[in-house]
Amino acid sequence: MDDGIVQDPDVAAEQAATMLRWVFDHPEDQAALGRVIDLAERAVGATPEHHPARADWLAVLSVALHGRFENLGEPSDLDRAIDTGRAAVAAIATDHPARAPRLAHLGGALQRRFARTARPEDLDEAVDAWRAAAVAAPGHVPFLSRLARALEARFQLAGRMSDLDDAVALGYAVVDASPTDASALSWLAFAVQNRFERTGQLSDVDRAVELWDRALRVGSAGGRARPVRQSLLCFALWLRYERLGQPSDLDRAVDAGRAALAAWPTGGIVLSNLALALRSQFARSGHRPLLDEAVDLLRRAVQDADADDVDRAAFRSNLADALRLRFERTGSWPDLDEAIEAGRAALAATADGHFRQPAYRSNLALSLLARYERAGAPADGDEAVELLRRVVRDTPHGHPNRPMHLAGLAITLRQRFERTGRLPELDQAVEAAQAALEAAPADHPVRPTCLNILSVGLRTRFERTGRPPDLDRSIEAARAAVRAAPTDGVAHASFLSDLALALRTRSLRSGAQADLDEAVELMHDAVRTLPADHPDRPILQFNLGLALRARFERSGQLPDLHRSIEAGQAAVDATPVQHTFYVRSRFNLGLALWARYERLGELSDLDRAIVEGRVAVDGTPADHPTYPLCLSTLGLALRGRFLRAGEPADLDQAVDLLGRAVRALPADDHNRGIHLSNLGVITLSRFALTGDAADLDRAIAAARSAVDVTPRDHPAHPVCLTNLASALWLRPSGFAEAVQLLHRALRLTPPDHPLRTSTLTTFGLVIEARDPAAALNAWRQATEVTSGSVPVRVNAGGFWGRSAASRGRWADAADGYAATVALLPLLAWRGAGRASREWLLAARSGTATDAAGCAVAADRPARAVALLESGRGVLWSQLLETRTDLDALRQADPALAAALDAVRTALDAPVADMPVGSPPGIAPAG
Repeated sequence: MDDGIVQDPDVAAEQAATMLRWVFDHPEDQAALGRVIDLAERAVGATPEHHPARADWLAVLSVALHGRFENLGEPSDLDRAIDTGRAAVAAIATDHPARAPRLAHLGGALQRRFARTARPEDLDEAVDAWRAAAVAAPGHVPFLSRLARALEARFQLAGRMSDLDDAVALGYAVVDASPTDASALSWLAFAVQNRFERTGQLSDVDRAVELWDRALRVGSAGGRARPVRQSLLCFALWLRYERLGQPSDLDRAVDAGRAALAAWPTGGIVLSNLALALRSQFARSGHRPLLDEAVDLLRRAVQDADADDVDRAAFRSNLADALRLRFERTGSWPDLDEAIEAGRAALAATADGHFRQPAYRSNLALSLLARYERAGAPADGDEAVELLRRVVRDTPHGHPNRPMHLAGLAITLRQRFERTGRLPELDQAVEAAQAALEAAPADHPVRPTCLNILSVGLRTRFERTGRPPDLDRSIEAARAAVRAAPTDGVAHASFLSDLALALRTRSLRSGAQADLDEAVELMHDAVRTLPADHPDRPILQFNLGLALRARFERSGQLPDLHRSIEAGQAAVDATPVQHTFYVRSRFNLGLALWARYERLGELSDLDRAIVEGRVAVDGTPADHPTYPLCLSTLGLALRGRFLRAGEPADLDQAVDLLGRAVRALPADDHNRGIHLSNLGVITLSRFALTGDAADLDRAIAAARSAVDVTPRDHPAHPVCLTNLASALWLRPSGFAEAVQLLHRALRLTPPDHPLRTSTLTTFGLVIEARDPAAALNAWRQATEVTSGSVPVRVNAGGFWGRSAASRGRWADAADGYAATVALLPLLAWRGAGRASREWLLAARSGTATDAAGCAVAADRPARAVALLESGRGVLWSQLLETRTDLDALRQADPALAAALDAVRTALDAPVADMPVGSPPGIAPAG
């Protein structure tokens, strides 16, 4: 290399060009670069300002300084390279053929300094330089490509969509000019994929998938580029699956991700993108190993990433999301703690304004919400809400992610309401859900989810306030969600379940049997949709149990109650003890067992109901909105044991529990009347035991308050009227009001409603002394309500017989006792245990004798013999179990014996019955 400087312009220009080519060819030769820089500096100094060779030597100096910077990293070299590059451009004519490459070199140096310092003015100047280079050399593909990249970089910095749009347009021009350039195809695929993440334009994600496929077809089969492209194809397919919900996209994403992982097992982006696809497969199928693999891959991605890797924050946030999902499946606290730690680290490492910051905040909020639901720390709930509020504020209207962020806020606010009972938060949850729905385009895959979230919020608000329009809108939204969602996914099962719950809620208010029947069918469909090991299956079984028990309470069909208990037990068995859902499932099972005890009198059911009730009370925080219901239900069960065993301590504890339940309720809770009425019933029971007039006063006050706060169209209103009448009747001055209340209750209760039995029985007791004929007629009607509680119907028949006999009305008395005898097989059917049957029948052992005696007194000896034989037959067949024993058959063929016993049980079961009290948790006095 000649170090001499010549003065002839043409020779000097050629000498500079030669040096420039040498610099490009030997960038690693630092000693030679130093000599070139020294020579170029001397040449620039020795060349007059307007000499034609000066621009050439400035260009040589700029390129050489840039090269030495790349070798040694000295920032001053890059600064000088930019300054001399500017001078080289300024010293050349606008139409000079060398202007375009010198502008390009300046643009490259400025971008390089921007990468180091993040100074926006460098990037702006780089864009201008590349744009000028492209204008100076029309159609020059490398310049178009570099300008596109500079514009995309400025978009990442400033977020101006016009820059990204221009970059994409240039990228298409480059690909059109070089259709087999795998690098150009890959860059354009990445850019349009990036634009889809911000705008949600489906055409962009479609083009991204197409471009990645083309890049993979034309690109080299070896090297690192191929697994990167496979991984980014995986990500594009995953994005499209999340938008459209097509399973084939998700399957292709996993295949592409696994191919990338096989070729590059340590690539962070490869690990993370495959994990995203596996996490979505888990969400669709519930197959736990998929989620475990996703967690392992993301942990590796975080561990292998350098501290300054720009993707490390994304890996951490994705890890947080996967760990939270696994916590919700397993209840493992270490997973949740790690999720929150990873979410905080991702957010801390991300600059304000970064386009992924809202997603990181959202993931952290969901993890905090999960801990809030489990541990109840208010700070976690507050932080989750504030994070999501900021996410919504920072996400512009029209952004494709805005519906999802609003939906997340709605869920968080509703769940905080369920923990705190603060109604304004529920109102805000409904508003956020409505806004999410309005922001979701008609074809957006998140729209069914938004409809479902709105439905659940409206139903929750109805359950709190009792406003009918909320429930009607809830059912309408739930039906729309079911229609809009794909029928082969986990979400469809959830939507079916939530529609069923809304219909069940409406039936409890209106008594509509059709709603209950549809709810039960929907819940069966939901359970059948999910595989046996799916993590959401216990919740669906829980909800199926609710629907079946509600239908039993309306129609009295005992098989529904048995299936309700089976579904409730399955939910308990499938739920980890640490899971937040575990206590709720135990509580629901206890309610069903209590209902069966009320019907069959099986002591083991009562004992189990009390155990489950205590688990619910002990496992529910005292400030939780469901705590009053837990207290009330346990109190009713303890009263039931008092009525069975006569232990006063049970009754005292029941009164205390119901009092605490009422005190813990918000004053405007629309179920307050139920709890007040229960308190009145139990306090009245204690008055009957002790004769303490203060208990009677308290019972009347609670029952009257129950009537006052319960709307007339509420299904519990007739029971509240009956319970108040039962207490008032015990005061001489309360007779007239008691009768008036009972007439109102009967008018409000349909003829076939199970509760009519209890009201008619109470009505007969109240008016017997003043109008015996009306009392006998009331008791007769009570025995004929086939959907009513069999024990209450049996008691009504006994009252009818005894009252008529005391007045010498022997024929009427015989009819009353005959009705009782006819009901005894239903009272002590073979599905109940032997001890329970003995207890149920012991108090009625003289019924047949009384019936026969009345028939004889009425001069009807033949009927007397028939009644006596009928009663004796019931007692002998039930108490002595004269049917063939199945023990021998069980030893020979257990399966056949079990099948035969099931058939016998079904044949013996009553076709209609009803526990005392409806809706769930309210008890008539008696």
